[in-house]
Amino acid sequence: MNEALIAQKVAWRRESAKSHYVGELWGWVTGIRLAGRDPQTGIEVTMSIPYAQIGRIRVSNDWTERIVGERCVVLELAGSTPILVREIGLGPIDAQALAERIAMVAEVDSGTAAAAAS
Repeated sequence: MNEALIAQKVAWRRESAKSHYVGELWGWVTGIRLAGRDPQTGIEVTMSIPYAQIGRIRVSNDWTERIVGERCVVLELAGSTPILVREIGLGPIDAQALAERIAMVAEVDSGTAAAAAS
């Protein structure tokens, strides 16, 4: 698969970080890519995560796992701090649907079911 847009407007951050980034979520042959900028500083950031490093994809469980005040998708990474991701924009936001889209792309591209949404 070539690069495919999973979500056009997302916010994300590392679980331990205070600030977040706003941009796009892409899937490609070897992993996912988050590309965007810090809304306060304007610093642009791109983060690439190989599918092999994603141990689990799930929806947040409690208030400590929130981004921009809302439930989100938690990308649990092998040996690293989890990444929190949520779609932003108008209308209802469905964290479970985003988790399923990420897991579907990860499973198709990596050829495994290791990154299943739960």
